[in-house]
Amino acid sequence: MSGKCKQIFILSGQSNMAGRGGIITETHHHHRHKHWDGVVPPQCRPHPSILRLTAHLCWEEARDPLHADIDRSKACGVGPGMAFANAVRERLGGTLGLVPCAVGGTAIKEWARGEKLYESMVKRAEAAVADGGEIKAVLWYQGESDTLTAEDAAAYQGRMEKLVADLREDLKLPLLPIIQVALASGDEKYMEKVRAVQLGMKVPNLVCVDAKGLKLNNDNLHLTTESQVQLGLMLADAYLCHFQPPAVSPEKPLPCSDSKGKSHIPASLFYVSCFLLAFTGKKRRESSFELLHLPAMAASTASTSLTSNPSLNIKPRNLHPTITNTNSQLSLSSKLSLSPSISLLSRHPLFRLTAVAEKKSTVSAPLDAKPTILVAEKLGEAGLDLLKTFANVDCSYNLSPEELCTKISLCDALIVRSGTKVTREVFESSGGRLKVVGRAGVGIDNVDLAVATEHGCLVVNAPTANTVAAAEHGIALLTAMARNIAQADASVKAGEWKRNKYVGVSLVGKTLAVLGFGKVGSEVARRAKGLGMHVIAHDPYAPADRARAIGVELVSFEEAIATADFISLHMPLTPATSKMLNDETFGKMKNGVRIVNVARGGVIDEDALVRALDSGKVAQAALDVFTQEPPPKDSKLVMHERVTATPHLGASTMEAQEGVAIEVAEAVIGALKGELAATAVNAPMVPAEVLTELKPYVELAEKLGRLAIQLVAGGSGVQSVKVGYTTSRAPDDLDTRVLRAMATKGLIEPISSTFVNLVNADFTAKQRGLRITEERILLDGSPESPLESIRIQLANVESKFASAISDSGEIRLEGKVKDGIPYLTKVGSFEVDVSLEGSIILCRQVDQPGMIGKVGSILGEENVNVNFMSVGRLAPRTHALMTIGVDDQPSPQVLKRIGEIPAIEEFVFLKL
Repeated sequence: MSGKCKQIFILSGQSNMAGRGGIITETHHHHRHKHWDGVVPPQCRPHPSILRLTAHLCWEEARDPLHADIDRSKACGVGPGMAFANAVRERLGGTLGLVPCAVGGTAIKEWARGEKLYESMVKRAEAAVADGGEIKAVLWYQGESDTLTAEDAAAYQGRMEKLVADLREDLKLPLLPIIQVALASGDEKYMEKVRAVQLGMKVPNLVCVDAKGLKLNNDNLHLTTESQVQLGLMLADAYLCHFQPPAVSPEKPLPCSDSKGKSHIPASLFYVSCFLLAFTGKKRRESSFELLHLPAMAASTASTSLTSNPSLNIKPRNLHPTITNTNSQLSLSSKLSLSPSISLLSRHPLFRLTAVAEKKSTVSAPLDAKPTILVAEKLGEAGLDLLKTFANVDCSYNLSPEELCTKISLCDALIVRSGTKVTREVFESSGGRLKVVGRAGVGIDNVDLAVATEHGCLVVNAPTANTVAAAEHGIALLTAMARNIAQADASVKAGEWKRNKYVGVSLVGKTLAVLGFGKVGSEVARRAKGLGMHVIAHDPYAPADRARAIGVELVSFEEAIATADFISLHMPLTPATSKMLNDETFGKMKNGVRIVNVARGGVIDEDALVRALDSGKVAQAALDVFTQEPPPKDSKLVMHERVTATPHLGASTMEAQEGVAIEVAEAVIGALKGELAATAVNAPMVPAEVLTELKPYVELAEKLGRLAIQLVAGGSGVQSVKVGYTTSRAPDDLDTRVLRAMATKGLIEPISSTFVNLVNADFTAKQRGLRITEERILLDGSPESPLESIRIQLANVESKFASAISDSGEIRLEGKVKDGIPYLTKVGSFEVDVSLEGSIILCRQVDQPGMIGKVGSILGEENVNVNFMSVGRLAPRTHALMTIGVDDQPSPQVLKRIGEIPAIEEFVFLKL
């Protein structure tokens, strides 16, 4: 596989990673013999692009059992590896290399540095990249053997953290992504203790998927084949959402802060199942909509803020239209009976419809009673007054965790600021009644989003009201630091008069680097420009034209930190941004640099900052936020004489407090009414029957959007979009909002860092100046099928593929669903017929014999598999449009060769 394997994954741990799916026991002559039944599920089938590293360190085509020559003392069967690899390959393409290392029955202490298993894993990992390629992640499923004794369970966290640190150090990959599986089985006495450690680990670039609830074999220890497949898909979901950016046009790659910044930056994957009453107001239909969020540095470009805990609990999802998770809950009134929902697995990893099992909740409050809203931290009077017009309001501040858990079972909504932790215990204590959590502010670090969605609870925040206040506080700290205001004030009050000691520096002409050019960052930049500073900014997702409009230059992270006299931080806390300023980055800065942080405390390595202050590399720091709040009384950082510290006052102005109070109150009230909230951090439910019927059309709408935006020539901004539906259904019988949302998703996500769902689609489009209109073309006929076709038209834009322009001058694409699969059926004025199951090459050609053969031969020579091909023409021997579906992305050389065929007039490659 020399040099070809670009994506390498380490599979390690014990037996459930090694694979025991399909292992059966037979008895012959009083001897029990275990062997694999040989059944390979479709999701685990071999593929030439998926390879495995053998025990002899050679690459071969991968197939189950992956660990047969590694875990040799046991019978190996189906594990999660092949299902994981196929799901990742389907999304990303290219060659994948699997490095099996798992061995059954091993405790974590046997994986310590210096032990045989650890050293073998490192050796195999190094061999895997010897001929090229990159280690993308470690998949780790281990811990059953550590549930046997109290001593091993107690030591698990320290040993696991040490293992991660040692492995990253030895492989020279300090941010190596780790995807850990929380146990599905083990000794009951200590299993939950080990699981709690796994689910709660706060290690950068480590995420957790939860295997609890997956079906076990008769031994109650090992996962069944079906469960192994399910686990593989869960691991793929976690990798794609946390450590990979969304697919983009090859002509316009999406910048990424750290390869998904956070290592997708980590991003948090959210399985969404939230309560919501009917869309039409006429019917009560419930279901769930799953959105996978990929955190990015530019928090401003997405109206959400992500949790600081990189360990995300990802619950199992169904593989078949049957309900296997009987613990799902929805917080709806006891008078509502929830219809069963079926897990609908979209092929697209960024949009999935997931199921919630039927369950009636036992809510003590009657349906027609006023809801109760618990306000757990001080809220502005204007917000409280608004809440009191709709609900019973209980203002109980400074509650202990135990008191909050006791009180929450009587509440329909909870409003907090940053000081109250809304944990799993809180949601479980609510007994299903808690419907909404409102965060009065931007960050949602203190709310466990994964558990909120698991319990059907909507989370909303107030992302806009405190923008100016935070920016003003940043400028206040900047000027106070430059002139030693806090230190001089303390000195005078101590009876001193040391004018010479507190000589400051001027701001005029100095370079300020704004890291994170979102709402707050851009406001800081505006004000700094007014002070005469030269302002540069780094934000991989900020629009360059917005920066230029206020006289700010966007630069790389390295250039920003290397040239700045002052650095102001305004990014969210994610695993990618965690400790972004550390010993290494401080070393690249100017001597005497000054730092302001009004973002999140964890983005700075506080110990490293103390060292930089002591050495003089950093002259001063002004901090409003800290890793631990309040910080320890003996904090060296807080007590440092060159540090100006404030107690998280960024949003603490009277105006901002009132604005935040009103914004969060309106969001909470709207959510309790069943309305869609633009500030929702997780998505509402979509009626199950609607999703079941519209699922293939949802996929079609998104893919048409993705294709259409890739056809737009650079420099021509999209402002007007028309989505047309050809249908026999009456308007009241066809709810198109989810279709419009997914078309919007397809149009926006490939060219931005914003992640679009049903909640924020219209809001996001409006923010970007995108006017989306809908048109229904009514047909005579049976309304059994919801839609005949979907059409997307982009007006007033230039196209990089002229044939996509219709007679009316718009980019026009049309598609249909055939046998549950979306098809592209029209491009511009050309009729085509190609399945949207891979990427597409469009070629306009002179209509003559032999063209299909010529193009097919070029693709075949380069091992690019063609899955579909069709030719549409306006008239014989004039012009034709060849549409080719391909499984793999052709190289630039292949595309160039196609373009050099004399009869090819134009072509374009479009990636789905």
